[in-house]
Amino acid sequence: MRNLFSTKNLFALAGLTAIAIATQQEAVPTEAERGLILVPHIINTASELDGVASAIVIYDPVDGRRVNVERIQVSSPDGVLIEQEIGEALLGDPRFGELGSIIERLPHEIAHVQGRQRHFSDEREGFFLGHEIEEKIHTAEALLEQLRREWSDGLELPMTEEHFVIQLGELFSEDGPLGEEVEITVSATWTTPGQAQRTSTTTALITRTALALDPPASFTQAMGAASIQRGDMHVHTCHGESLGACAPSGNCTAESFQVTGSFTLAELKSQFIAIGSSWYTVTDHSYCINDDAEYQAIVNECASSSDSSFLCLPHLELSSDEEGSQTGSDLADILCLGLTSANHMGAHGINSRIAGGEDGFLGFCNGLFSDVLSPVSQNIATVNAQGGFAISNHPTAGTFGWESYDSTVGQESGGLHGVEIWNGGAQTGQGAAVGRWIEWLLDGRILYAYSGSDTHSQAVAYGANCVLFNGEDFTPGNLNELLKKGRLYISDGPVLIGDVVIGGQPLSMGTVQTLPPNPPATSINSRAHYNFGSSTGTITLFHGRVGDANETVLAQSGALTGEGVFEFSHSLDLSARTWYRSYAETNGGTAYGNPVFFQPSASDPTTYCNSTPIAQGCSNEISFAGAPSATSSSPFVITASPAPSNRNGIFFYGLSPAFTPFNAGTLCVQPPIKRTGVQNSGGNPPPVNCSGEFSFDFNALIGSGLDPQLGAGVTVYGQFWFRSPGDPGNSAMTQAAAFTIQP
Repeated sequence: MRNLFSTKNLFALAGLTAIAIATQQEAVPTEAERGLILVPHIINTASELDGVASAIVIYDPVDGRRVNVERIQVSSPDGVLIEQEIGEALLGDPRFGELGSIIERLPHEIAHVQGRQRHFSDEREGFFLGHEIEEKIHTAEALLEQLRREWSDGLELPMTEEHFVIQLGELFSEDGPLGEEVEITVSATWTTPGQAQRTSTTTALITRTALALDPPASFTQAMGAASIQRGDMHVHTCHGESLGACAPSGNCTAESFQVTGSFTLAELKSQFIAIGSSWYTVTDHSYCINDDAEYQAIVNECASSSDSSFLCLPHLELSSDEEGSQTGSDLADILCLGLTSANHMGAHGINSRIAGGEDGFLGFCNGLFSDVLSPVSQNIATVNAQGGFAISNHPTAGTFGWESYDSTVGQESGGLHGVEIWNGGAQTGQGAAVGRWIEWLLDGRILYAYSGSDTHSQAVAYGANCVLFNGEDFTPGNLNELLKKGRLYISDGPVLIGDVVIGGQPLSMGTVQTLPPNPPATSINSRAHYNFGSSTGTITLFHGRVGDANETVLAQSGALTGEGVFEFSHSLDLSARTWYRSYAETNGGTAYGNPVFFQPSASDPTTYCNSTPIAQGCSNEISFAGAPSATSSSPFVITASPAPSNRNGIFFYGLSPAFTPFNAGTLCVQPPIKRTGVQNSGGNPPPVNCSGEFSFDFNALIGSGLDPQLGAGVTVYGQFWFRSPGDPGNSAMTQAAAFTIQP
């Protein structure tokens, strides 16, 4: 048993309505004999048959009635699963039910209710609209504050939370049919003074779902050890409670509707595993995590919950002041009483707590007599300074959406990193938050697409972030890095791995490919590798260009099923930043792929092309030191690293760029080509590793006079070539360099 003041409350009142269940109250002739209200918190789908943390809230709605809850029983059609002694006394209070009734009728983005089954209000009552929403929120806050004071002063509680673990293997057999539903019955045995034992009962359905689909065989054969790790980037926990928060977190009054708790990190792990996920990020509100000790507790619990097959990442949902001209308005502008206009961002990949609000009244704004929120741009800069990346959460929501549209820059200017295009529930099409993301892209921002359930209670299956691992170890560092690179698609079913082939090499989702100065006319191939399983659907390939009014549909497939590749050839636009992305809509779910971007060079010197993939995995990226000059005696050094150790190679160059397939890589220089002398990459002793580097002082070559073409104003294009035994052609090439020789 856990009550409101325990250290591990597991239920958010907002989540009390999250599961589609049928609660059966006993028919009684008088108010005093009304049954208890039972609200289970049980996942409604399962693909993995392990033990899953579950719970039930037991509430007495009859004013002043004292009851004793003696035991609960959890059963399936095959028999009793769990029988648990309770011995908990409750004092009935209809005000708790009134609070629940208001929450059930508030918009989703305020109440964070994943399902719409009613327990405290009549199904026939509509949802609150317009100014009525504001009025009811203030009514609920006042009622909550009154209850909070009375409970703190010792008033007995009208509800209790009981927790148990359901062994899913006792419900479903490993070889049982997909789509099978098992009805769980939860009953509470209770008594009132002078009355005989009574029982209240409720039910919940758990549906057996298929294991997540694998990448298509055509993709894994080409790429090697590819795997998909699915997870949730927007999860709230018991550390963000209004009452009874997990130690050492304090109660967070500002989180008004997360009243009776959420799940612990370890319990969430069991739920995410059951629904087929292998990771999630903790994103409790910054206004609830008010000191470093609270944040460190989350860090420690994440580490304890992580292992080689499941990861928990400690991040935040950071509140900020909107800034600049505003696009639209939302309810938060009214709720904050004009003190500020606030929004929420996912602060991911951070290494320490970032302040954003406070846990008192109106702390999700600037507080009543304070100024505790930093501007959007300042918070983004703080996240980036920690090596993290910021995501616009629920950008088009009616509450705490993202109104700072014009002032928000993207990756192209060191700003926002991405957009939460899918926030819980089901989703299809290109509207809502997807549309906002596309608007930003068309206006010149580079932003990746992400998703989050925004659950304040149990894990839910929805459009997960499906991260593509191409041989990398499944570690927190690698997961953070791949999320930051945008190497993911978002899906509640189908596999959709997008890439673009240029010069014989595929560029993965999230790639931002710089084009060299004076690029040649180039054809690309936009592809979508898919696995729909037994579902049937279509794939749409989109092309976008900065400055256009809309994206262009390049191609749309006919009806597809099973697995394969859908592709379309296109001439690359060389005059502006462009992108290619894929979208799948099937009768088994929806998927959105992250784009591959192409952009003209904005700097000199610059890099372009990709290095040849090699067995050691070295990236062979080009960097520069100094400036190319026709007269300077100072060096201009071109370096490729990390490179494989102890390999012989050369630097070669020409006066025109190219994208020509060569072995398994790309020749990025147009003949005629000139080569320089042989050099060794050096590095650590064998076996071969990525400790080597190649470098060349191009100003020394200019000064030597050996090539009279190398004068001021000439643009040079070059690469390193090196021997690579065991790889195609036993050789490979690095990324390419382009630079204009200065006087």
